[in-house]
Parts: sequence; structure tokens; C-alpha cells
Amino acid sequence: WEGRDFAQSTLEAPLGSETSIALAARRSNIDLVFSSLVPEDTLSATVAPVYYDYQALVRHRWSRSTQVRVLGYGSRDHMKLLFADPNQDDPALHGAMEGRLEFHRLQAHVDSDLGADVQQRLTVSGGPRVLLQKLGDLRARMDYVDLYGRADWSVHTHERLRVDVGLDVETEFFSGTYSGPMPSVDGDLDNEGPLGTLEMATVTGSLELVRPGGYVELSYRPHDDVLLVPGVRTDFQYEAERWSVDPRLAARWQATPQFVAKAAVGAFTRPVDYYLLLPEIGNPRVAPERTVQGSVGFEADPDPRLHIDVDVFAKDWRNRIVSTPGGAPPRFENAGLGRAHGFEILVRAQPLPDLRTL
Repeated sequence: WEGRDFAQSTLEAPLGSETSIALAARRSNIDLVFSSLVPEDTLSATVAPVYYDYQALVRHRWSRSTQVRVLGYGSRDHMKLLFADPNQDDPALHGAMEGRLEFHRLQAHVDSDLGADVQQRLTVSGGPRVLLQKLGDLRARMDYVDLYGRADWSVHTHERLRVDVGLDVETEFFSGTYSGPMPSVDGDLDNEGPLGTLEMATVTGSLELVRPGGYVELSYRPHDDVLLVPGVRTDFQYEAERWSVDPRLAARWQATPQFVAKAAVGAFTRPVDYYLLLPEIGNPRVAPERTVQGSVGFEADPDPRLHIDVDVFAKDWRNRIVSTPGGAPPRFENAGLGRAHGFEILVRAQPLPDLRTL
């Protein structure tokens, strides 16, 4: 056990020669002293901040070619306060404030060698989630159940060629209620300001999200020092009734043992946030956003203890979702464009050993 602002416990143990288990859990302690630290004339703590999380992992070697991992984990964060007086700058902020975020998830992974040249990876996961937010008259309660499945196969068809194929599907079922400001997207200045000045909405209902997809990717070495990775991914967003096809290409050149040049270009599709598709507050006909992005860079290891990674990138947005002028129906449309460019530098250095400890 460890004591800080939370209590924590961990356990690891083998269960025979082919099975092992690991357990961990922790819980916050701040609720034990929170009420004594807050002035009584400011707010009262009906439920002080309470947080816990846990993880459990079981690993089992089913056979010489198959390994199974089962992982369970979850978290709960809950707080409820009662304000003594309304907020002077925004009177809409008054009364009770409550927040709760909770999820529990179970994952199963199976890694198998189907032959000398074929590897298979299967993943299934799912679990419930709860989101609760209250602040005066603003309320939101969402109950989710999401399921995810994925299958990947790697086939070494030649000493210089590997083919990777994958299929996945994400499903989400949720129901809930929302009472608060109309939703907005990034850059929407019309939806800022005190709550009392914003247009409000109340929505109650349920929604089912289904998003299957798949990809094919080739890893080809025309030369020992050159790697080309062309690929394509396709997705279907059921709730928006939209297909997307995104081709991509990456390349790496090992110029010297200490220097690698790299470049990549590809198309990417971002699914529409579900609440923007609700007819009561959004536009069911809005389409997913698409970007084309490219990058060039290098990786260098001038010293065994120093690694440098540099990327220069550019992105071009199409079909960006923006709010209509004044929030007029249909409230959202694919009328936005955007561009971004920049660079990233990562330097990883391993410190020299302290000679005094040698």
C-alpha cells in the first residue's frame, strides 16, 4: 500500500508456468478532509471529490503459437458541491454543481502465428460509460455502451514484401438527456458569453452509432535501405450514411547507420460528432471532415545516448464543419476550409552515468 492523496495497492503473481496475473487499484483520500478545508459560507460538500480506478490483467499462453491476454479496467470520478450564492458575473451559475465520469471495460486479445509467414491479432472490447454534469439549470446525463472488434493479419509474401490487412467495427449505443447551450464547433464566436445570453436547448433520446472499416497496407523494400509503405483505408459512418476512402504513402531511407530520411502523405477522414447529427440541435446531413496532410523529416542518432527526430508538416482541411451565420437552420454545414503547417522536434537524451556511483 502507498499513501499520498490516494491509497494504492498492486499485486503480480504467476499462476503456473503458462499463466500470470497482475492487479492494481487505488482510491482518493481527499474526501476525508475536503469539508474541513472549504469555508462553510462559500459552499457545502454533499459529495466531496471521490476518485478510484482499477486494472486487472491475465496473460495465458494457450499454445506455442497462441497467446491470450484479458484486461479489465475502470474508473469513477464523482464530485458534488452546493454553492451558497450565485455567481456575480453569471447569475445562471447557481445552486448545485455535480460531475460524474465513470467507465468499465473488458478487453480480450489473441495473438497467433497461423504459419511461418502469417500472424493474426484479434481484439474484442466493450463496456458501459456514464457521463453526468450539473451546474444550476444546466444538466446532461449520458449512458453509453460501446463495443469494439478488430482483426489484423500480417502476411510475409516475400523477403522484401509484407502485406497487412485489417477489419474493425466500432458500435456505440447511448441514451440520455441534455439541457444547456446549443452545441458549437471550434471557432464559433457566436456561442460564447454568459449563459444567460446563449440560446438553450433540451434534448432527450437515444442514438446508435455503427462504424465499420478496413485497410490494406504493403511494406516493400526495393533496396535494403529503402522502405515504401503504400496503403488505403475505407470507413462507413452508418449514422451519417457516408463512405470514405483514404489512400496513404510513407517512405523511409536509411542513408547511414545513424541517419534516416522519411516522408509521408495521405488522406484522413474524421467522423462527425454524434450530437451534430441530432435533428433537434444539429444537421443530420452534415458530412465527415477530410484532410490531406504530408510531412518530411529525419531521425538521427549522432551518439548512442542521443536521438533526434524532426518533422515538418502541412495539412489541408476540406469539408470543415462550421456553424451557419447566426445559427440559422440547418445550424451546421460543410462550408469551412483550413490549413496548418509547422514542425516538431523531439530530442531524447540519456544522461551520462554518475561516475561516483560506479
